[in-house]
Amino acid sequence: MPPSNVTDLLDWNDSSLATETDEDCWTTLRCQLETTRLVVQKIVVPLVVTFGVLGNAVSVAVLTRPWMKSSTNSYLTTLAVYDLLYLVLDPAVSLTLAVIPT
Repeated sequence: MPPSNVTDLLDWNDSSLATETDEDCWTTLRCQLETTRLVVQKIVVPLVVTFGVLGNAVSVAVLTRPWMKSSTNSYLTTLAVYDLLYLVLDPAVSLTLAVIPT
């Protein structure tokens, strides 16, 4: 019988759910988390880094042409260079933090 108020809901959740159901749910959530991590770390991050490095390299190449000299283009070039540094160095830092046990 479903609970009728919040107090009954708390009691119902504690007493009515079997341990097997909790374990199945935990296993399913754990599997989903591992799958999500795999997709993000192995597919999404490399794609973002690849396109980011290529795009910022093209930006730096275009913005440093002699006829593109302006203060705005200097700021954009600096932004692209630092973005390149972040894209190249952040995965290395993340990998180091993932390998070192805390």
